[in-house]
Amino acid sequence: MDPVLQKVVEKMASRQEGRRYRLYLFGSRALGEHTPRSDYDLAIWAEPPLDLATLSQIREELEELPILQRVDLVELSWAPGLREKVEREGILLGEGGEA
Repeated sequence: MDPVLQKVVEKMASRQEGRRYRLYLFGSRALGEHTPRSDYDLAIWAEPPLDLATLSQIREELEELPILQRVDLVELSWAPGLREKVEREGILLGEGGEA
């Protein structure tokens, strides 16, 4: 796995204690159309959904990672149209929690 994605997956897993979740990579990096400077488009589906404060904290933590590329994160519970596209075209990076 890409070292940047490994750091992101570890960070996200540490923040999802007791929550079911799936973390996806989508966009140009998932489609193999990226350049070295392309950002990382990530989407998370969580149950219960992440609230705005938690999502903001996670985004801040991702910005603090020692990487050069930007990491964008969207919560799929708030974007049902995007969820279908991400589940169809994205790459599942990690999941956890009880079924």
